[in-house]
Amino acid sequence: MDQTTFRFGNLPIELVFLVFKYAAQPTFDQAEKYEHNNPYSTALELCLVSKSVRRAVLPLLLHTILLPESRNVRLFVQALFMQEEYKKASSDLQYQYAPRHLSLW
Repeated sequence: MDQTTFRFGNLPIELVFLVFKYAAQPTFDQAEKYEHNNPYSTALELCLVSKSVRRAVLPLLLHTILLPESRNVRLFVQALFMQEEYKKASSDLQYQYAPRHLSLW
């Protein structure tokens, strides 16, 4: 297949979301320290693509939450408060974090 003519958008939406979900899985088994290579970096970048992609990726991002420093804890709590504000505003960005996470480290 000629790669210059391949269009990601020609794939069925179900397959596209499977690719996004696979790419979004955190890489906790990496050899480098986390401060050099954030295990959530791909998922965070994918969340910026669109609201639909964000909704597909967030469950994987929230499955295991790694908070190695107090700064990370503060940012996570801030994100929880932001979700409450989104909920009050009936924003499309509102997402229930609590029912999604399974491990908090």
